[in-house]
Amino acid sequence: ASMKLVEGHGGNVGVNTATVFFLRSIPAVLLFPLSGYLADRFDKRLVMIGSNIASAVVACGFVLMTYKDSLPLLWVLVFFKNAFAATYDPSKRACIPLIVDQDNIHVAMTLDGIAWSSMLALGAALGGFITSRLGLVKCFLLDSLGFVL
Repeated sequence: ASMKLVEGHGGNVGVNTATVFFLRSIPAVLLFPLSGYLADRFDKRLVMIGSNIASAVVACGFVLMTYKDSLPLLWVLVFFKNAFAATYDPSKRACIPLIVDQDNIHVAMTLDGIAWSSMLALGAALGGFITSRLGLVKCFLLDSLGFVL
């Protein structure tokens, strides 16, 4: 849905699309060391809950983008949504050894990776379908709701 906002903005769509993809990727590079520290030092559940609440707020911010045409605001929202995801992931992965027997950790980590990759592909396809059927506002609100549930 964020790509639909880029497309609707006009201008140099190629550069704007590349910027969005860059801003989706760079938080992981910048924040994984800090995220690992947070996962090691603080209650993992609280880190994950805090990350999801922050992601829900940012996802609601995308609704504003349907009314206000501002690429810099879009870029900030994309960066922070992915920054909170980069904070969530290490805590989630650090929980696996706490709930799975030592002998089955490799299986659990493999299944986690398969589930993540599958949901990435399915989510992108479903997101496109939902955006085309319900529109951008409802799509972003559903995204926000997903973080709360």
